[in-house]
Amino acid sequence: MPLARQPNTQFQYSNLAYFLLSMLVEEVSGKSLRQFSDEHMFKPLGMKHTFFSDDPVEIVKNRASGYKQDDNGRYVIDMTNLFWVGDGGLHTNLDDMLIWNNQFDQPKVGKDPAALINMMNTENTHITPNANVRYANGQFVSQHKGYTEYAHSGGWLGTLTYFSRYPQLKLSFTLMCNDASNGAVFDALEKITAIVIDNVSIQAQ
Repeated sequence: MPLARQPNTQFQYSNLAYFLLSMLVEEVSGKSLRQFSDEHMFKPLGMKHTFFSDDPVEIVKNRASGYKQDDNGRYVIDMTNLFWVGDGGLHTNLDDMLIWNNQFDQPKVGKDPAALINMMNTENTHITPNANVRYANGQFVSQHKGYTEYAHSGGWLGTLTYFSRYPQLKLSFTLMCNDASNGAVFDALEKITAIVIDNVSIQAQ
């Protein structure tokens, strides 16, 4: 495929680039992304409910269905029929997200776990989404109430998600919502985040 633009000229989030990265993992390892991530990341960390969903007929125990409201305000099922992975397709739950969060504070996986996390937290390029936000390996890095925030939103069809970390406060937030029409959950998360950060900051002083 031709370049959309010359390198290092403009920031643009790319699902295609993440999908191509998953193909690179499979080419080099000789394994599917699901197999590789399970063997090298999720199992070593003890994440028992996290995997890349690449099987369209697989029955996933306790999976939440995604919903949205139609034009008449009636809720309808809103699920994907795409099962390629890399830019998405990850299934997880809150318990496993806590384990994933702890990997950043007390790294365990990789040949050099601490060096891996340091690399993950290092911005990829000087080209940024805007003056106040940097991008570091799947994390938008910004300042919130004077503290560094590593965060990323997500979602597909009937789902909305958000994960943010504040290493200086040893504080993290995870949002999982299976109602794609409920954008108010992000407003609620923003208010909760502000309240918790203010309280944690006062206690730290």
